[in-house]
Amino acid sequence: MFLPQFYNLFYVNRIKVVPSIIFELLTPIGLAFWICDDGGRTNSGLVLHTNSYTLEEVILLVNVLKLKFNLDCRYQQKLPGQWIIIIPNRDLPKLHSLVSEYIHPSMLYKIRL
Repeated sequence: MFLPQFYNLFYVNRIKVVPSIIFELLTPIGLAFWICDDGGRTNSGLVLHTNSYTLEEVILLVNVLKLKFNLDCRYQQKLPGQWIIIIPNRDLPKLHSLVSEYIHPSMLYKIRL
């Protein structure tokens, strides 16, 4: 079902953006879907690929993850003008307890302890 109110929050002039009210919008279920879609496992933890967002938007997302879910994450430049978010291995147990019930079993490897 197409919900124009959400489309209009996340797209401005056909460009994907992080809405300023993301703190209110992001839930554990939303975080689980985000991980399944844009998450990737590395030796250092979980990476959320936020390459299309501006640095300011990525900083906003990092702050939301820290404040709302108490995840000690950081951002890192992947390519010039492209940023990723890293949730370190030490926070995966916390992340696992927060989102595992919403993640399809085939995607649990992304947050496996």
